[in-house]
Amino acid sequence: MHKISILLLFVAMSTCCFSQNRTKTFEIIGSVSGFKDSSYIKLYDFSTGSNVFMDSTEIINGKFAFNGSMKKNYQQVGIITPDFKNSKIFWLEDTVIHFYAEKGKFRNAIISGSSMQVEENQLDSIISKNPQQAKEKYFAYIRNHPNSIISGYVLKMWSKVWGKNTSKLLYDILSKEVKQSNYGKDVKDYILLNKDIKVGDKFVDFTLPDINGKRISLSDYKGKYVLLDFWGSWCEPCREENPKLVKIYKDFKSKGFDILGVSIETKKKEWLNAVSHDNITWQDVSDLKGDNNKAVLIYGIYRYPSNFLIDPNGIIIAKNLSMDALMAKLGEILK
Repeated sequence: MHKISILLLFVAMSTCCFSQNRTKTFEIIGSVSGFKDSSYIKLYDFSTGSNVFMDSTEIINGKFAFNGSMKKNYQQVGIITPDFKNSKIFWLEDTVIHFYAEKGKFRNAIISGSSMQVEENQLDSIISKNPQQAKEKYFAYIRNHPNSIISGYVLKMWSKVWGKNTSKLLYDILSKEVKQSNYGKDVKDYILLNKDIKVGDKFVDFTLPDINGKRISLSDYKGKYVLLDFWGSWCEPCREENPKLVKIYKDFKSKGFDILGVSIETKKKEWLNAVSHDNITWQDVSDLKGDNNKAVLIYGIYRYPSNFLIDPNGIIIAKNLSMDALMAKLGEILK
């Protein structure tokens, strides 16, 4: 009898372990209209906060399919056309997902088979009914759904906008599982690193690698007027601003002005191409962690471009200056 009990226990444990370690797979069955045969469509992973290419396939007779494996029971992905004119980000799960969309209207795609997508759609519906109260509605949702990954995702997306103190209160409500998700970990990093820096405060130092791997610190610029500029190769307003910034740099660099750029990137090649194309000759740094960049978390950056103008004593004297305002400010202080 004792031997039988041990055998049954072993079988139960083996079954449990097999279930936990089972490879998680997904299948996406797509149906789209308005596309010619052999048009390509791509699948991207958005679970890390940036778009990482996963797979591509052809559309034939308005149909396409993707399948593969996942590390977790869920994953945020996007289906996007090569020209980026059609895109839809949604939640993938360890099951069969059906995707229905019309060319030019991917934003309104109908997705079935994902309970997490249903949950996010319900939240979106709540917000859309009264956008003016979106903040309060999000707060209420997180408080009422502490076990939901969607709550962790929402807090991750809005934490820098809501600020450190509010984010900490909401983070403390989340379940242990949600806190241990990528979204929960990102929020925790923001809470730990953010310094809630304002005009009039002393700068907070950080050190990041430049395009050649050399470690550069903000404190290296002490004794100069320095513009701390947050931008990205993917950011159209940033790229449009760069030619003006190049001219400002040339006009004032001999008068004690410098720039330290912080590029919000995940792909080094795209970063290097942008630096070269935009003729950026000042130091530019990145840890290739996207919006989880250490400097971004310290300074609480949630829109791009963003900047801080710091005086020779290390005091922040202006924030988010337009290029015209920066030119006027430097003309005033560096006569």
